[in-house]
Amino acid sequence: MFAPTATLETFNDLYRLLDRARPAGAVTPVPAGNAPPRIFEDLNRIGALQPGWDTYGGSPISVTTLQQSVRVILNVYRTAETLAFKLPEPRLFASGDGKVGLFWRNDKRGSDLEVIIGETTIAAVGSEGGEVYEAEVEADEPLDILTLVHRHIVAA
Repeated sequence: MFAPTATLETFNDLYRLLDRARPAGAVTPVPAGNAPPRIFEDLNRIGALQPGWDTYGGSPISVTTLQQSVRVILNVYRTAETLAFKLPEPRLFASGDGKVGLFWRNDKRGSDLEVIIGETTIAAVGSEGGEVYEAEVEADEPLDILTLVHRHIVAA
C-alpha cells in the first residue's frame, strides 16, 4: 500500500516511482491517449531477449534503451493525440546491436520508415520509390517522428 507521500510523488515523478516498484528490465506502461497496448507488450517481449537471441550474437536490449523507447513512444502518441493525428500502429523489433525499432510500411506508396532508438540516439531510415533517406531525430522532439510518418507513410 502506498503512503500518502507516494501519491504526491506519483504526480511529481511517475517514472522514478515506477522504476523503484518494478523488477529490473520490466516496462510499465503508463496509459498515453491512443497508444496501442500491443506496443508495450512487444517492448516487454523485446526487453526479455537474452544475449545471442538472434543466433548471431545479438545484444540484449538494455534497461536504459527500454526506458528511452517508452519515453519516445509516449511522447509521440501524446503529441499525435494533441494534434488529432491518427498515427498508424508500428511494428516493433529488436536490432542485433541492442536497439529498439519502430517500423511503418505503406504498400500503396512503396515506402517504409524505421525509427531506431538506442540509449542516447534516435535515427530514422526509410525508403520510398527506391530512394533511401536517413534522418537524425531529437528524443525530445516527437514532431520529428510524426512529420516523417506523415510525409512518408500517411500522406497520399
